[in-house]
Amino acid sequence: MRTQAMNRVAAAATAFAAYTGVAHACQTINFETLAVGTAVTNQYPGVTFSITVQNCGAGTTRYPRIIDPAAGTSSGTRALGEDQGCPDFWAGALRMVFTNPQQEVLFKLGDFSTGTYTVRAWDAPVGGSQILPTQNIDLEGAGPVAVYRLVSVAGPGIRRIEIDSTVDNQVVIDDLEFDLDSTPPMAVLDDPDAAGCVCSPIVLTGTADDPDGLLSRRRVYYSADDGATWTLISNSATPVNAGVLYTWNTAGLAEGQYLLLLRVINACGMESTAVRTVWVDRQFDDVEIRYPAPLQVVGGGVCVDGTVYDRCPRGADAYTVLYGVPGASGPIGPVDPAHPTYAGNVVNDPLTTPAPWHTEAGATQVVDGTWRIAVSATDHCGFTRIEFRDVIVDNTPPAAILTSPTRCTNICGIVPITGTANDLHFGHWYLEYTGGDAPGWVPIADGGAPIIGALLANWNTAGLRRCAYTIRLRAYDTASVNCGSTTNSSETTVSVNLGDAADFNKDGAINSQDFFDFLAAFFAGPLC
Repeated sequence: MRTQAMNRVAAAATAFAAYTGVAHACQTINFETLAVGTAVTNQYPGVTFSITVQNCGAGTTRYPRIIDPAAGTSSGTRALGEDQGCPDFWAGALRMVFTNPQQEVLFKLGDFSTGTYTVRAWDAPVGGSQILPTQNIDLEGAGPVAVYRLVSVAGPGIRRIEIDSTVDNQVVIDDLEFDLDSTPPMAVLDDPDAAGCVCSPIVLTGTADDPDGLLSRRRVYYSADDGATWTLISNSATPVNAGVLYTWNTAGLAEGQYLLLLRVINACGMESTAVRTVWVDRQFDDVEIRYPAPLQVVGGGVCVDGTVYDRCPRGADAYTVLYGVPGASGPIGPVDPAHPTYAGNVVNDPLTTPAPWHTEAGATQVVDGTWRIAVSATDHCGFTRIEFRDVIVDNTPPAAILTSPTRCTNICGIVPITGTANDLHFGHWYLEYTGGDAPGWVPIADGGAPIIGALLANWNTAGLRRCAYTIRLRAYDTASVNCGSTTNSSETTVSVNLGDAADFNKDGAINSQDFFDFLAAFFAGPLC
């Protein structure tokens, strides 16, 4: 599961790169936006231009100006050069003062003729200390702006740069870059939840900042289709460092998996993204009672079995199993008072482990009749699902009564056996005998319908030894008792003698010999 989620995140990041386009670097001041001849001072944010010696006699003020060199520039058609000064020499240097301290400044330096130029940097707009050694730039060119050379001035805290010609040539620059940001911004999107489940409203936290530059935008998107399309939910220019990025209300979304994307763009157009997979929880997924069945007859210990499952489980108190009377205002209580709550997730297994619902006498206040079981489950976000099951409790054994023959009577031939086998939820009855040569219980008859004070069977005793016999009647109901391991049952027995009482010697014939054998036994006295 974790590998699949990581693959989805990687695929989403790739898809979003194609969706948004490639990030670009900081824009360069190429001086193409102003007309040729414009005196340049503070028209470009972040930098002010001037000439170190502005007055060159007769009240003439000199400025840096937009020029159009005959030989072209390094880019476009315009560059920045100095006003021509006094007739006999070039006075002053081109000065740049930056609003923010700079780590690095890049520009292209051109010339109108062969010459060497000096570049100096200071730590203050006026005065201050020179913080870098003077650079001497030999352009080795000839003719009007024949050469443009890239110049890099790098060092901490640069506020002012001055460029001068050692032979009084005009200074010309183009493609100026400052407030450089060579690293992308920070984009960190924290996991909203360790299990990947989120509840509305979702507080998204993380970082959207650029420690070494300026933030342009931070945007948060979501996707319901693994990054094929994205929906913007937050758009701000305020940086956030290890804090709240956005509070996302997901009440209108369907439950399911979503991708979250944090997109951070700095002032130079460089971009960073962070993606997280989340599961938006909108419902409890599944509660099902598998056993007992609807209106099933149960008794003794009842093991409630089924499923309580949610993608975002709550924990130790995920669900309850209660019992009560149908139509009542509320339940009586938990089926197992020792375990009022249970932990999810359970799939097609007992829901009342370790103890069943004891319905037998003395265990609870349950009497025979219809009762209601309620399995109620709540997930991580508080969504609840409840399942009801009405069952019939029957802990009363069925009636099993033999009315004839009666105990210790003599029987022979075809013997009518009458009695009762009955119950409110009757299942089956069995009539059997044992004795004589029988090694165990021998079936006489059975049936699935109740009998009340009527004939159970006509027992044909022909062929059986004249001896003592026991008749047994067993009756069962349909209750599923002790989690289905047994049912309620009853049995009764009657002992009888097979043969006529006058057949004293049990030879099968009634004659005078039976009388003489009786007298012999009578006058013989006790046998022991």
